[in-house]
Amino acid sequence: MSNSLKTYSNINPNDRLVEGFLFWLKQSPNAIALNINNKNYTYNYLFNKSLVIYSKIKHLENDLIGIQCINHVDSYAAILAVSYIGSAYAPLNAKYPNEKIKEIVADAKLKHVICFNSDFDFLLEINLIKISDDLKAGQVELEPKNNSQLAYVIYTSGSTGKPKGVPISRRNVNHLFNYYLREYDFNFNDKFLQSYELSFDVSVFSIFCAWNVGAAVYVVPESNAKHIAILKTIQQHNITVTSFVPSVLSLIEKYINEFNFPDLRYSFFSGDALKHSLAKKWKACLPNGVIHNFYGPTETTIVCTRYLWQEIEAEQEIRNDIVPIGKPFPQMNFILVSEEGKIVSELNTEAELCFEGAQVIDSYLNNMYIDRFLQVNGKRYYKTGDRVSLNDKGNLIFHGRLDSQVKVNGYRVELIEIENAIYLGSGCLNKVIVESKNGANQLSAFIESDNEIKLYELLEKKIPSYMIPTKIIFVKHLPLTINGKLDVEQLKLL
Repeated sequence: MSNSLKTYSNINPNDRLVEGFLFWLKQSPNAIALNINNKNYTYNYLFNKSLVIYSKIKHLENDLIGIQCINHVDSYAAILAVSYIGSAYAPLNAKYPNEKIKEIVADAKLKHVICFNSDFDFLLEINLIKISDDLKAGQVELEPKNNSQLAYVIYTSGSTGKPKGVPISRRNVNHLFNYYLREYDFNFNDKFLQSYELSFDVSVFSIFCAWNVGAAVYVVPESNAKHIAILKTIQQHNITVTSFVPSVLSLIEKYINEFNFPDLRYSFFSGDALKHSLAKKWKACLPNGVIHNFYGPTETTIVCTRYLWQEIEAEQEIRNDIVPIGKPFPQMNFILVSEEGKIVSELNTEAELCFEGAQVIDSYLNNMYIDRFLQVNGKRYYKTGDRVSLNDKGNLIFHGRLDSQVKVNGYRVELIEIENAIYLGSGCLNKVIVESKNGANQLSAFIESDNEIKLYELLEKKIPSYMIPTKIIFVKHLPLTINGKLDVEQLKLL
C-alpha cells in the first residue's frame, strides 16, 4: 500500500471527485490547488469560486450539465460545483465549431449549460447559466450529494463522423483513482501537469488525482506550439508528475537533449503508441524519474493497463519500436477475440482486445453502438478495436487498430510497420493512410520535414516493395487534433 493511500484513508474511496478536494480544503486551505497562466489559486479561493456556481445550480441535482471549457479557473470551479450536487458534467470545448457543440448538446439532451462569456450565446434553445466573477454573489452553505451514478460524459469521434457520448460512472472513476492512490506515493508536495483539454478524459486524472492528495495542478498555457509550452511549464514550475500524449516527444525530439528535469518523479504516457527510441531520449532528461506507459480507451475510464518502462527489458519486448501496453489493472479482465469471434489463448497471436471490469462503461449514451459489446460466459466485454498479442512475460503488445491492417494488391499490410520504417530511416514524424483509388487501396505517406528525403531508396532496404507508399508527401507540420494526436481527417484533405 502506498503512503498516499495510508495517509489519506479518511477520504471516502467512493467519492473521489468531491471528498478529496474538500478534505484538503480543511487541511490546507491556503495551499495552491491550481495554477493557470502563472497565476496561483488556493484551495480556499477555488472552493469559494465553485460555491458561487453551486448556489446557481444546486436545484439541478441528477441532471447532466454542460460546461463551457476554457483555459480559466471558472471551468475548473464549475466541474467541482457540478460534482457537489451529485450531478454529471459534459465538457463542451469552446474550441469546437458551433455545429459540433450543437450536436453534442442535442445528443446529450442538455437542458442547462454553465458558461462564462457570450461565446455560447448561439445555444439559445437551452438555459445558459452565466457565471460572473463576483465571488461574493449568491454564496450558500455547501451540502454535497452523491445521488447520480454518473460522473461525466466525454464525447469522442464516432466512425460515422458523429460524436458519441461515453458516460463514465462514479464507480468507474473511483476504482481508477483508488488504483492510482494504492500504487503511487503521490503527496501534497507534488505538482501535477495538466496538459489536456478538459474535453479529453485524461484531464480528469491530472485534476482529481492531484486534489485527492492535496497537490497543485499546473495547467499548460494556451499556445500555438503546445509541446513547447509543456516543456516550459515542467521546467518553470519544477513539475513532479506529468501525463501527456507520446506525440509530444516526436515534436520535441530535435532538442530533447537540451533539457533536464531533476524534480520530475513520474512521467506517464497514454492516448497513443509510445516509441521506445523516444522513451530512451526522454529518460535521459529524468535523472530521478520513471516512465510508465498506460493504455485505455475512454470507454474503460481513462486508462486500464500499465507498463513499467525499463530500457533493457523493453528492448526485448518492443515491436516496430512500440512500447508494450503492459498488464491490466487488478479490477480489469481481458480476452483476445479473433476475426471469427473465437477466444484466442495462444501467446504472440494477434487478436482484438476486449475488456470487462470495474472501469468499463455499461453502454454508450442513449444506448447507441451496442455492437461494440459482446457477451462471453455471462460477462459483458467492450471491444476496443485494437489488435494486440500477449507475450510470454504477460504483457500486452500493441499492433495497431483493426483498421490499420489493410490489404494492398492482395497483401496484408501493417501501417504501423511502414511508419516505423520511415521513422527509422529518416527520423521524421510521419503518418501512413490508406486511400481508395479506382476501387483499389493505395498507400499515402505524409512526412513532417522541411527537406525532401530520398525515401524510396531508404524504404527499399527495409520493407517489401508492396508496402512502400505510392504517394509520399512532405509537409512542414503534420496536423494535430486538439488532444495532440495526429489528425487523419485533415491529412486526407492535403
